Amino acid sequence: MWQQQYERYASGFSVFKQRPFFAFAMRQPRWVTLTAIIAATLVIAVPLILLTIAAILVGILVMFVFGIIATLTNLFRALFVGSTADRSGFSDSSGRRNVRVINRPPTHTPPRN
Repeated sequence: MWQQQYERYASGFSVFKQRPFFAFAMRQPRWVTLTAIIAATLVIAVPLILLTIAAILVGILVMFVFGIIATLTNLFRALFVGSTADRSGFSDSSGRRNVRVINRPPTHTPPRN
């Protein structure tokens, strides 16, 4: 039944009827075509999925290792150099020095209730 529908659909494509490969493919049972499609999909999809999983695992591993390295570096820096406030020369946590604050009047008057 599906072959008759396909032949009606492919009747507009006379090029396909002239090629022996397409005539051979149209004569095959449906399970052969489905098996070929599934096999082709698996050949393409499985390596992509495995490469994606491998890339995610490598990324997690790199983040973990560099996180440990950064933690150890900060630990040794805190032990031998001191805190970041001592090292930078000022103790303000915002990191500003010699800041002049200019108080200007507001540009508009707020509404009165």
